[in-house]
Amino acid sequence: MVDPSVVLEALAAPVLVLDESGEIHLCNQAARSAFGLPAGSGMHVSVAGKLPGLRDLLSEVGAHDERMRGEITLDGFQTYAIHATPIEGMGLVLLLQDITAHKGNDRAGSEFILDLSHDLRTPLTSIQGYAELLAQVGELTDQQREFVERVRVSVKQVTDLVDNATELSYIETVHELNMAPCDLASLIQEAVDRYRADAANKRLNLVWRSPPEPLTVLGNRPALQLVMSHLLSNAIKYTPHNGTIQVDASGDARFVTVEVADSGIGIPPDQQPQIFDRFFRVDPAEALTPKGTGLGLPIVKSVVERHHGRVWVESQPGEGSRFSFVLPAHAPSVAECDASTSQR
Repeated sequence: MVDPSVVLEALAAPVLVLDESGEIHLCNQAARSAFGLPAGSGMHVSVAGKLPGLRDLLSEVGAHDERMRGEITLDGFQTYAIHATPIEGMGLVLLLQDITAHKGNDRAGSEFILDLSHDLRTPLTSIQGYAELLAQVGELTDQQREFVERVRVSVKQVTDLVDNATELSYIETVHELNMAPCDLASLIQEAVDRYRADAANKRLNLVWRSPPEPLTVLGNRPALQLVMSHLLSNAIKYTPHNGTIQVDASGDARFVTVEVADSGIGIPPDQQPQIFDRFFRVDPAEALTPKGTGLGLPIVKSVVERHHGRVWVESQPGEGSRFSFVLPAHAPSVAECDASTSQR
């Protein structure tokens, strides 16, 4: 009979087995070499060797009791993808994959997109300007007006694509986002206020009840504003007239959860695993709404994961969709509380 520990040692990928308290029960040679771990067991994973940034992921696995994925970067360079699988009665298995080269290729591609997006903005602005001036130089025929409108719509689609590509590339290229304590409740309120007019134009009931207490996370406010903007704009785009969009947020000492639910067209089950992929668009939506860029939800996913959170969707065709994301809660330090008090 094959000894499981022999198989574990033979694996090229680092593997750690934790007990329910978070102490390392087993780890293979690849893990010991990569992270400077001792051969013995008993050390808690949150303080072991070169394994920073695991505490939030492990807490979230414990809270939701399901498989999770995250990333850690060592010494500002080497990046590992972490697959965490809870096993009842034993603890947690962590499988790590070195994705440094993949991240390097992504960063180079993102920098290229940033440069290309910058170069596209000037000609797009010129085309848009000339299309709007055509109506001012003389009366247009019906066919000419149709052509001008097609130009305007096409330029808008390309401009949206450039904007979204720039947002995604910036998020993925910047090594460290500037993080500060951020109240998600006030951020959501701002986003809802921005989109009320768009919702009203479709006679949609946009519902948001602000929680009584702040929902504080450690985050980059502009990036988190992008998350809410894309979730709300998608909900409005894919919800027929007279529908409802419900925004909710709640939190506890460990996590803050935000949900954006709509009564829209829904997403077929076979397409749900792909909706966070770049340039993917749900097929039935194409005939009902203007084409999107296919980058809004990848931006949402990228921002949420950069904040050590996760995002998911629950949806039924014809019944609507519910997009949710969870972020680690932030407890203000004594210094932050003192600063807040002095500003009042």
